[in-house]
Order: sequence, then C-alpha cells, then structure tokens
Amino acid sequence: MNPNKKNTMKNSYVKQAADYLNSFLSYGKGKIWVALFMTVFIGLTEGVGLLLLIPLLSFLGLNSGGSGNHLLSLIQTIFSYAGIPLTLFSLLCLYILILGLHSILRRYWEVWNTRLVYGYTRFLQDRLYGELSGIQWLPFLKMSSADILRVLTSDLWRVSYATRELLSLISTTILIGIYIGVSFYNSFALTLFTLLATSLLFLILKSLTQKARHSGETLQGSIKDMYSAVLEHLGGMKLAKSYGLEQAHSKRFFSITERIENEQILFTKVNSETRMYQQIGAAMILVLFIYISNYIFKISPTHLFLTIFIFSRLLPKATSLQQTFQHILNSLPAFEATNSMQQFLAKNREPLSPHTTRKIQIEESIQFKNVSFSYDSSSPNTYQLKNIDLVIPAQQTIAITGPSGSGKTTLADILLGLLLPTEGSVLIDRKPLTGEIIHDWRSSVGYVPQDTFLFNDTVRANLLWAKPPAEEPELWEALHLASANSFVANLPQGLDTILGDRGIRLSGGERQRIALARALLRKPTLLVLDEATSSLDMENELKIQEAIEHLQGKLTLFIIAHRLSTIQNADGIVILENGTIRDNNKNKEMKYA
Repeated sequence: MNPNKKNTMKNSYVKQAADYLNSFLSYGKGKIWVALFMTVFIGLTEGVGLLLLIPLLSFLGLNSGGSGNHLLSLIQTIFSYAGIPLTLFSLLCLYILILGLHSILRRYWEVWNTRLVYGYTRFLQDRLYGELSGIQWLPFLKMSSADILRVLTSDLWRVSYATRELLSLISTTILIGIYIGVSFYNSFALTLFTLLATSLLFLILKSLTQKARHSGETLQGSIKDMYSAVLEHLGGMKLAKSYGLEQAHSKRFFSITERIENEQILFTKVNSETRMYQQIGAAMILVLFIYISNYIFKISPTHLFLTIFIFSRLLPKATSLQQTFQHILNSLPAFEATNSMQQFLAKNREPLSPHTTRKIQIEESIQFKNVSFSYDSSSPNTYQLKNIDLVIPAQQTIAITGPSGSGKTTLADILLGLLLPTEGSVLIDRKPLTGEIIHDWRSSVGYVPQDTFLFNDTVRANLLWAKPPAEEPELWEALHLASANSFVANLPQGLDTILGDRGIRLSGGERQRIALARALLRKPTLLVLDEATSSLDMENELKIQEAIEHLQGKLTLFIIAHRLSTIQNADGIVILENGTIRDNNKNKEMKYA
C-alpha cells in the first residue's frame, strides 16, 4: 500500500475515534465519572480479594515470607483495632464480605452502564431525527432515503454496541491495571517479564487489528447497499411485478446479503485467529513464567501459586482487551456515517420554529417579484424558474398550467415556503416570506399534492394529524367541504375505519377527498392543489371540482393542473413554459389547453 494512503487512513481512524470519544464524553459527563468510580471500586475489591489469598495460604501452612508476612501483620493490626480475633474463620468471613461487596457493586455497575449505553444511543437517535425534521427542503431532496433509514437503525445500533464495548474496554483496562499492581506487589521481576512478553504478543497481532478495521469499512458499504436495494424494490414493487422482474430484485438482494454474510464471517475469522494466537502465546508465556520462577527466581510456593492464579485471570482479560478494541474499530465507520449525517442536517437546518405560531391572513395579495430558482447552486445558470413576476390577489383562484418540467411544482414549493428563491423575493401583503414568518405562513397554508399520502390508520387519525385539537363536528365540516362526508359516513366504522397502507382501501378519488378535507381542517388562508385531480376519472374529478367551486371566494386558491376542466372557473390562469411565464391571459390559456 502507498505509505501516504496508509497514513491518511490511519489519520482518518484517529479522527473518527476522537470524534466518537468527544461525542460520548459530551453526553455522559457526570454519568461516565460515576461509571469509572464504580469500575475502580470493583477492581479494588477484586484486588483486595486476591491479596487476601496470601494470609489465607499462610493459615493453611504455606509460608509466604516477605510481603506475605507484612500483609498478614497489617491485617492482624486492623482486626486487633476492631476487636476481632484473627483466625482462619474471620479471614474467610472477610473474604466473603469483600467478594459479596464486589458482586453487589458489579450488579449496579452493569445496570448503570446499560442505562448509559442506551441513553447515549437514544440521544443520538433523537438528535438526528430532530435535525432531520427541521432540515430545509432543498437539502432534504438531495438525501437518500436508504441512507437515512440505515443510519437511524443499523448504524446507530452498531454505535450502541461500540459504546458497550468501550465501557467494557475501560473496565478491563482498570482491572488489568489493578491485577498488575497486585502482581508487582507479589513479585516485581516475574510481573515485568510477563508484561514484556504479553506486549510483544500484542505487537505481533497488530496486523489482525488492521484487518478488523478494514472489515468494518467494507461491512458499512454492504449494509448501505442492502438498505438501498430494499427501499428501491418496495418503491417499485408494482412496476417490478408488472415487468416480471421479481427474480432480478431478489438476486440483487441475495448478492448483497451474501457479501454481508462473508464480511461477518471474515470478522469472526479475524477474532478467532486473534484468540487462537493469544491462547497459544499465553500458554507459552505461562510455561516460561513457571520455569523462570522455579529455576531462576526460586520464589516461594505461596507467591508462585498466587502469581499463577493472577495471570491465569489476567491473560484472558488481555485477550478480551484486544478483541474488544477490534470490535470498536469495526463499528467506527457506523459512527462516522451517523456523525456526518448529523453535521449535514445541522448545517442545513431551517430557523427554529417558535413555540406558538399565528395564522397569517392575506389582506391584499401574494406577490412573486422577479423570482428565479435553481436546484443546483454550483450551476446557477441552470434555472428551473426565471424572472417570475406574479400577483395572486386575496380570496381569488389562480390556476397554473404548462407542460411537464415547466416549473409548476417548484413554483408551488416556493409559495409554500419550502424553497427560497435563488433570486428575487416572495411577498405576503408586501412583507418578505423569510425568517421566522415562514413558520407562521406554513400554519396558514393547506396543501394537497398529486401523490396523496395517508397513514395506515383511521379516517379520524388521518384528519387529526393536520390539526390534533379538532373536535368531531370540525372533522365532519371539513369532510363536507371536501364532498367526502357521504362516503365516509357509509364506511363500516365511519370515522374509525382503518384505511390501510397509504389508504389502499379507498379509491383514488376518495383518497384525494380525504386529503382535501385534511387540508381544509386547518382552515387555511391559502389552499394549494398540486395536480390534485390529474390521476382521477371524470366522475371523481367532478366531485373534487365541485368541492373547489364551493371554496372559491372564501380563501385564496392556487391550483396546478393540466386539464382545462379543472381550472376553467379560475379567476386567472398562468401558463408556465421552460420556467418562465408565457402568458397569463385567460382566453389564450383556453386555446392553449
């Protein structure tokens, strides 16, 4: 590998690790210090329990000498001060007390860490979703739905796993430190030898750690592909079945899941290979350790027994330390994806909505003043709209028509306050539609898109989504205005009838009328209909048209349509062509249509 590329990858992982730690520390603050305090205390109780083995062995007739005698003398002084005789029974009781305290602390530590891990995961999820809800419309259009779903589910749960492993890493490191301290107290020379040998073993296995890191990157890409494949298939399911392409979609999905399976197996191989070499290396170190202690250092049987006991527990923890580290490295790409998306969302967030909004009444007009718009800021010459000058008088109905791609929906999105003009401005009663006023404006607008979206819930729930405090009489009033009251009243459970996924149990016309009623429930001052009747048959179009005619003069209407029948009663008609207004004369529009 190119040395420069290798250094770049290393720096990238260092940055990812630093960002992850900073994020976790920023969230945890005092909670992390409590977890560390409990971890240290748990380690100390375990260390004291190990040290108590020396006087216990002395009571059993094994002479420890040196540090063992000093320790026994210290315990005897403590017992004497407490008025307790130093016997084998009292030592055993103390040993049980310390181990009991250790177990109780560990139980609380595990619960505390679980709260810390899932609290951090929830914090990331809530923050990410909050930023997603507040993102500007244009940046949102550039995002992939598969990426959003993957980050909010798979990636964040991998981050959760990494956080649990991080806390385990900290705990294991502290315990290893305490074990080493006890071992140094017992035999400095043997401990130093074992540490050097173990460090050499870790250096030899460094390449496996790099493999684990690379496996995490590849797995991240495969998971991303899987989410994309699923959402694309679900979105185009009807078309795929119509073309008989189910097998092609399935094969693509199968190939991706096979890649994920292989990556998971590869990571397991790396872990098992690491564990295998560590176990072989640990066995070799232990054999050398026993040989050196017996023939070179000639330490006492008590110290030899205790040192062997310590390292029999220490070496598995050292093995676990490296594997835990590998798991964290494997999950770092998931955090990087989460962090990158959060930063993108925060950078493109709309101004915060005030706690309360006021409805804006249109007293005079809505004015587009020399409005131009481009979706691509890097190529401002590719305009979807160019030099639009348009006045929509209050309480009147303005219709927009023109060929596909002429900019009709873009114009509607600017009117809704979803998009800001690249050039020019939109004025509501001569006030610019910018800043905090946008939130007031959106609370004043009703919108019915061409592709009606209904929840898999009741009619009532679908209506209340637009205005949660509405009472039942308000629901029926909105349904009446949308010419939907009759068919809703005849549904099996009326307002409480489940509509199915995306309203599948209703006809296209019925879905559109429910959507219109939902918009009218808000009692908007402006109602925007974006091709709301383009996919309906003549009978259903007439019902929607009848509802629209009843609304004329009561509120400002902005209608986008292809069919002349939908807009023939409008107060004004505007023709869009190639992003510019061709004509706004009603008679000419009749000829054009």
